[in-house]
Amino acid sequence: MTNGKQIKNKELLKMFCDERIETALQTRILNKKEYSDMNKESIEIYAYAQQLGFTAKQFLVFDQAVAIANARGGMYGDEAYYQGFEDGIRLLSEILHIKPTVIDTAALKPILELLQSKL
Repeated sequence: MTNGKQIKNKELLKMFCDERIETALQTRILNKKEYSDMNKESIEIYAYAQQLGFTAKQFLVFDQAVAIANARGGMYGDEAYYQGFEDGIRLLSEILHIKPTVIDTAALKPILELLQSKL
């Protein structure tokens, strides 16, 4: 191995998944009609809640409940995405009969750059 910083595979996978969620996945989801429809529906529900005459405190509680539900759903989605990558890598490793435990980031840089250019 070279003198590059060594990281465990799970850390590398997490970094890769985080990058993909913030780039490709965000672009992909924003282009989905269903996602756009859900956003519109969300805005309509908020407008309706305001018409109901909620007090500022009631509306704050409503908003916090929605924010918590959104955060929980986002966390579940992130973990599912990560788990899918991890399962895919595990399956590929088993098929190819490899079991890497540590990756040298200096050696990995050209691979990451190639992946980024293709995505």
